Amino acid sequence: MNQKNKIAAVTPLIKPGAVKANTLAIINAVNKARDKGAVFAVLPSECITGDIGDMRGFPAVQKATLWALSKIAGNTGIPLVLGFSFGKLSLAAFIQDNKVRGVSVLNKKSANRESEELLDFPFGITDSFILKDGSKEGARLLIAGDSVLEESPRWFDETDIIAVPAAYPALMGGFEAAKSKARKLSFRNNGCIVALSCAGAGESTYKYVRAGDKIIAGKGAVLAASAGDLTDIVIGSAGKESKRAPSLDAPEIPSFIPSDTAEVWDILARGIYGRMRESGNSRVILGLSGGLDSACALIAAVNAFDKYNLPRKDIIAVSMPGAPTTERTKNNARTLAQRLGVLFFELPIAQAVRRHLRKLAHTKKDVVYENAQSRERAKILLDMAGKHGALMLGTCNMTESALGFNTYGGDRLSHFNPLSGLTKSAVRALAADYVKRLKKGDGFELSNENVFTTKEAPADTHLVIEIEGEPCGDSFDAGDELAINKSGGGGEHDDSQDELVFEESEAEQSGNETDDEEAEEENDETENSDAEESGAPDNDAGSGYESAESCGDILTSLVDCLSDILDTPVSPELKKGQETEKILGPFPLHEFFLLRLLAYRESKADILQGAFKAFPKMTAGEVRKFYKLFIGRFFKNRFKGLFASDGIRLTPYDLDSFEIPWNFSKDLWE
Repeated sequence: MNQKNKIAAVTPLIKPGAVKANTLAIINAVNKARDKGAVFAVLPSECITGDIGDMRGFPAVQKATLWALSKIAGNTGIPLVLGFSFGKLSLAAFIQDNKVRGVSVLNKKSANRESEELLDFPFGITDSFILKDGSKEGARLLIAGDSVLEESPRWFDETDIIAVPAAYPALMGGFEAAKSKARKLSFRNNGCIVALSCAGAGESTYKYVRAGDKIIAGKGAVLAASAGDLTDIVIGSAGKESKRAPSLDAPEIPSFIPSDTAEVWDILARGIYGRMRESGNSRVILGLSGGLDSACALIAAVNAFDKYNLPRKDIIAVSMPGAPTTERTKNNARTLAQRLGVLFFELPIAQAVRRHLRKLAHTKKDVVYENAQSRERAKILLDMAGKHGALMLGTCNMTESALGFNTYGGDRLSHFNPLSGLTKSAVRALAADYVKRLKKGDGFELSNENVFTTKEAPADTHLVIEIEGEPCGDSFDAGDELAINKSGGGGEHDDSQDELVFEESEAEQSGNETDDEEAEEENDETENSDAEESGAPDNDAGSGYESAESCGDILTSLVDCLSDILDTPVSPELKKGQETEKILGPFPLHEFFLLRLLAYRESKADILQGAFKAFPKMTAGEVRKFYKLFIGRFFKNRFKGLFASDGIRLTPYDLDSFEIPWNFSKDLWE
């Protein structure tokens, strides 16, 4: 390879299935790389159609793909390798001198089974090509799929450039691992150039976020690299010398805890924004309880909106306090939303839940009572998402999903769950990292633009409205008269108000139900009417915006709020006094069991032996007790995964990517 030549890794912005638009994006991106001095470009796998699943097999898609290859070849000014799909095959084309010179099969194992699809293919099938680089012999080009990074094969002195079109997920530590593997592949092949381009911008966020890595390696060094979707072209010079010899990679130690929290925040932001773009939503909505998970989900949304220059007022946070909700968590939810400058609603659910259970003649504060609250909140969020045209974000973490400690059709239900790949301990680590960064002022900026006074609130900014029993009531502009319910509806309630028992007989109950509801509604209307007479929102009732403060005051208040959330015992607050770890046991121990099961595929004996060593302060009896609880809940609750929301995969051993029959017996692990 000519030492002065520049090689580009390019990730054009695409849309799944939009072949014509993608073709134009590819042509423009390649020619942009040419204008920057590149003489050769590598593009991702499946970049003509994106990942479109079984739609790849449709004749119309295959015909459009061949048309796209012809157009790209005829309108690009430099040689290139780009990946594309054809039926069940993942292929890559080498284009030079405005012609497709041949095609390489990236998924060779599938090709052995699907070879009939290649019988009438219009281009020759090969892995090796000669790239014209200005030298007499040219450069020897080899095309390989991203599996080559794991295998790191040696072709000895048979290649000058290895082009790797890829489409792997963005995982914790994934970018550094990919750079290390590219450097190693170069070193093992006499210092040849490795040019890798992984799908990213615009690609589907189904199951995981694509990495968007662009890596040029040579002579045992990384010459140029970038991850994510904000940079579409990376160019490396083939003649750059390595400043250090490549070191042997340490074996990867599986872990659910992120070593690079900034990388995880970025993946979450890309996932949220990508799903918004795919679904056509300009807003997001989520339930904000004042607990750790929903706080982390809100921060992830704020980071996404800031990264892509979207207004924070299009983030809708909804607090839905019930009878067991404490003042501590309710106030923290309100403060967090205020300090982050997002749109905030507080919609108490205690009365709606009581009405619902009264109709069922249910009198016990049991699992039915708990699940009714969770499903009421899900109903409110889904309806408000429809009302405001928002993407509903979930807040379930992987630990509680593994244990089935959530509600089927309740808090597991959302349009997209950014926390699905994070354990409870990982969520805590991210939140603690955010507080640490806030204190340092490292990359997290606040300004008075994110805080509104009552008088200065923009006309299109909705103020919070407390509506007891009317969860989907009208929203009001800042200039409207606001009906603030001053009766409360949340926090610590008098037990007598929440007793699910009826003094009258069943017959009397049935006959009086309508009268009771009408009386309650009349009381609500009277309370709202009284509030209207005041003529102004009551900040104590939770307008969501307070007097303008300095950025320092806002920052201090935000840090204090998040610190208190981190210190608050974890609880679903579906009954008074609940603490999750007193019910289930320590989260770190359950996460150890989950990691050893999914990442190491260990047996009961091996898992327990490892736990005894990892948790020396716990007795063997305690470890065995919680292991039995974990295994019982893990296998019993796999059916909830059938109704789980799509989310973001962050590790190779993610729970949502672990396929297991919902009725699988736990016998082998008991």
